[in-house]
Amino acid sequence: MDQKLLFIEGAITQEFSLALQKSLLESFNSISASLQTQDFTNAELHLSRLTTLANSQGDTEGTRDVRFKIGELSSAVLARNGKFLDAGTKLYHQLKQFTSSISDNSYLVPVYESLIEYLILAPSTIQKHKVIHALVTATPEVSHVSPALQALLHKEYLFQFVEAEDLQIKLPEYFTTPLRAAIMEHNILSMSLLYSNVTFVRLEERFGGLLILFDTALDENSFIDVVSRMVLEKRLKARIDQQKGVVHFDKAASGGVSRWNLDMRDWLLKLDRVCNLVGESTEEV
Repeated sequence: MDQKLLFIEGAITQEFSLALQKSLLESFNSISASLQTQDFTNAELHLSRLTTLANSQGDTEGTRDVRFKIGELSSAVLARNGKFLDAGTKLYHQLKQFTSSISDNSYLVPVYESLIEYLILAPSTIQKHKVIHALVTATPEVSHVSPALQALLHKEYLFQFVEAEDLQIKLPEYFTTPLRAAIMEHNILSMSLLYSNVTFVRLEERFGGLLILFDTALDENSFIDVVSRMVLEKRLKARIDQQKGVVHFDKAASGGVSRWNLDMRDWLLKLDRVCNLVGESTEEV
C-alpha cells in the first residue's frame, strides 16, 4: 500500500500543473491519514475526489499510468474495508481498460495477484464466478502469477474443495478471518454440487485440516451459521435438519450457482470417470 501511495505522489508532481498538484496532493494526504487511522470510508471518499481530479487531465501515457494506479489503490482500500467483490470487480475492469496502455508491463503481475486475492476473499456469488471464469478462460496474463495463486484460482473456477495444503499464499493477518469465511463458503458450495446431502459430522471431518490451519475450533453451529447465511442471502439452496444433523442440498438449482456451473460439475464427474478408466487400463497393461 505504501509503495502505491509513494508512486502516485511522485507521479502527480511530474504530470500535472502546479495548481492541480495542490488539490491532488491534498486528497492524497487525506487518504494517507485515513489509512493510518483505519478510516476506510473516509479514504474511499477522498479516493473518489482524487480520481475525479486525475480524470480531468488530458489522455497522455503519464496520466493513464497515474489513473490506473489510483484505481488500483482504490481497489486496495475497498478490500481493506472488507468489500472484496467490489475491489476485485473494480480492479478487473481497470485492467481490461488500461492494460494495453500501461508503460511498465512488469507492474501488471502483482496487480493480477491482488485481483485474484480479492476474488478468493470475496463471498461466493454469481458475479464473483463470472469474473473468475473470465480470468481463467480469457486472460493469459494470469499464467504469470504465483503457482499457489494459480492453483487456488483454478480450484475456485472448477468448484473443487480447497484443502489446507492449497493455502500456500501470504496475506496480511487482518485478512485471516475473511479468508476462513470465504474458503468455508467455497467448500460448502463445492460439496453442494457433488452431494445431495452431507452430515454435520462429515462437514467437520472435511474441514478438519483447515480448522487446524486457521487455529480455529469450530463446532457444528459454525457450519450451520455459514449455510444459513448463504441460504438467507440466496447464494445457496439448502435445508438444514438439525435433529438428524444433516444439510440437504437442492440439486435443481442454487442461488449462487448458475446452470453453467451445474453443467461443469457434470462434465468434471464424467472426466474423472474417464481418467479412472484410463488409469485402470494402464495398470492392466
